[in-house]
This record gives sequence, C-alpha cells and structure tokens, in this order.
Amino acid sequence: MAKKQTSVRMTDEVRMLLEILCEKRNHNQVEVIEAGIRSEARKEKITAKEIRNFKDKNKI
Repeated sequence: MAKKQTSVRMTDEVRMLLEILCEKRNHNQVEVIEAGIRSEARKEKITAKEIRNFKDKNKI
C-alpha cells in the first residue's frame, strides 16, 4: 500500500506523549501513530469489507 504524507496538529501534551511512546517502544512516530489507529479501528470493529466499501465510494 502506498504511503501518503499527512499533516496534523497536536497539542504540546500529545506531542510529548508521542515522543515518550517512541522512546519506550523504540519506534518512529509513524509506527506509533499507525499502531494507535489500528488499535482504535479494532475497538470499533472496522472490517476489511468496510475498508473496501469506503475505498470504492471515495475512489481511493
């Protein structure tokens, strides 16, 4: 899957949390953010079918 650049704004607190998580896990920011998003998606029970439907609907 191709990676696309995304820009986000974070509070100072969240930025520090991200940096601490990166250090603790010895991962880069992208890896920590992607892991967090995947974890939240699992909690929401987002399925592969939903991803395909979203992709088709939005022509991604």
